[in-house]
Amino acid sequence: MSIMKWDPLKDLFFMEKHIDKLINNSFKEKSYDWLPVVDVVENDNVIILYAELPGVSENDMEVNISDGILSISGNKKVLSEDFENDDYMCKIESVSGRFCRTFAIPAAIDTSSVKASLKDGILKIVLNKNIKNSY
Repeated sequence: MSIMKWDPLKDLFFMEKHIDKLINNSFKEKSYDWLPVVDVVENDNVIILYAELPGVSENDMEVNISDGILSISGNKKVLSEDFENDDYMCKIESVSGRFCRTFAIPAAIDTSSVKASLKDGILKIVLNKNIKNSY
C-alpha cells in the first residue's frame, strides 16, 4: 500500500480555477438564447425552409434577405402571463429568449418572390429559383 501526500493548496487552486471560469463565462454576452430547428427541402423550382417556432408570433420574428444571406430572428416570450404572482415554477422545459438562424442562399434564387408564412408554430419560407427559359 502506497501513501499519497495530500496537498491542501492543490485543491484550493483547483477550486479557484473553476470559480474564475464560472464567473468569466457568466459575464460573456451570449448572442442568442436558443436556435430553432430548420428543415430544408429542394427541388428543380424551389427551396423551402421549415423552421419550428412554437409560441412565436409574427410580430416577434423577422425574416430578412441581404447580400445572399437569409436570416430568421426574433424573440420567444416566456409564458409567464398565465401564472399568478404566488405560483411557483416547478419545472421549465420550454425555451424562450432571442434566436437567430442564418443561411447562405444560392445566387439562383429570385429574392423578389420570397414568401414566408407562419402556421401552427411552423415558419415556411419559399425561395423560388430563377429558371431561364431557353427558346
